[in-house]
Amino acid sequence: MIARYRKKGIDFNEFVSSKSIELLRKGKYEVCRSLRNNAISGVSADRKLFFQLSGDYKERQEIDHKVTGFFACFGGSPTVMPDNVKEQRKKQKPNGVQIIDIDLDD
Repeated sequence: MIARYRKKGIDFNEFVSSKSIELLRKGKYEVCRSLRNNAISGVSADRKLFFQLSGDYKERQEIDHKVTGFFACFGGSPTVMPDNVKEQRKKQKPNGVQIIDIDLDD
């Protein structure tokens, strides 16, 4: 059979590959039906896949926008800080928090 296909100019590897893809396509309906039935019966992985394939499932990422710590921003150079801020810095240095002074004139 391989020799006959070669004489006809058909590559055997391409033939096998195309037949495999054809078989997979024929099985799509049964796979989708099984997926649907499992999703209905309560298999959570199948439910997720079902909704992903239908386009109804969207991954969400929660982003925490809360900023904890002490940040100070002053116009002018950091050497011209108000006295109350200098005193506050001497009294407490928060653990693990970076204090950033930004010169807004630059």
